[in-house]
Amino acid sequence: QSPRELITLTYAAPGPQRFVASCARQIIQLAADNDPDALRIVQSAAEALVELARTAIHHMQTPSGKIQMALAGSILSADSIVSRMVKHKLCESNKTIEYMPQRCAPAAAAVLHAAARHGCTISDKDRQTLSTLRLTETETSDSEH
Repeated sequence: QSPRELITLTYAAPGPQRFVASCARQIIQLAADNDPDALRIVQSAAEALVELARTAIHHMQTPSGKIQMALAGSILSADSIVSRMVKHKLCESNKTIEYMPQRCAPAAAAVLHAAARHGCTISDKDRQTLSTLRLTETETSDSEH
């Protein structure tokens, strides 16, 4: 299929985000099986994610120099070829990253980080509320449009 046909197919799907996600899983599996086209796509995606992570790392410098990072999302949190590529590429340039399990939604983590960075105190109750924050399907869909 031509790129134009794929774009039409994607936007015509009842749930475009789900359609793209299902394609991503298939491409990742093909890359894991050493398909050269899929490997190029996955390498490009990993490089884009690493660039985003490097930008975040630049803004999150800590006095110790250590950066704690959780890889979020089904593709990055699983042991996939994408997560391995991202970790490998990040470690090449930054040996101070400590990977940890995701403890809360990214938005909540950003609030906690900003508060800590600026010396704000967050009550245990508010910290607990933030750590259990989850986006609903409607909020996720609305924010993507």
